[in-house]
Amino acid sequence: MNDEWWQWSDAWMFIGVFVGLRIAFIWLATQAIVALIPEGDVCVTCGEQTLPLVHEGGWHMLGSRFHRRFCLSCNWEGVARTASTRARTQPPQPPRPHTSRSSRQPAPR
Repeated sequence: MNDEWWQWSDAWMFIGVFVGLRIAFIWLATQAIVALIPEGDVCVTCGEQTLPLVHEGGWHMLGSRFHRRFCLSCNWEGVARTASTRARTQPPQPPRPHTSRSSRQPAPR
């Protein structure tokens, strides 16, 4: 056995746990900050509908999930999140009836 009071396997375990905890903390802090950004297209101040603003400068780096909004009622301007579950713009189409090949009529020539 080794006479040292620690071994490299102990150091690697500590480093792995420390790095894992640090990554978990950064992920949790990011999720908390994202949760603070208002969701949808309603003004956080007055509750009226807001208008989207053009992405200028570095705002496009936020991606498609975040966008700048402006309220005409109270002149609020800020960043909002896209709703996590978007409503469908069109209702789903009903399924077409299934026809088997044997019941299909051949195309006239």
